[in-house]
Amino acid sequence: MGAWIIGIAVAREVLDAFVNAKFSTDPDFRRRVDKLGEMERKYARELMGQS
Repeated sequence: MGAWIIGIAVAREVLDAFVNAKFSTDPDFRRRVDKLGEMERKYARELMGQS
């Protein structure tokens, strides 16, 4: 997030929103987060040559 692109005030606002976010425990949300984690692990293994 570059300050030259969005400005320091917007960068601070985005960071504050992220840090103070309350993440959902809804089953659909958890399922999507778990799926992202699976994808991350899969592609990390591929990058490390561990198919």
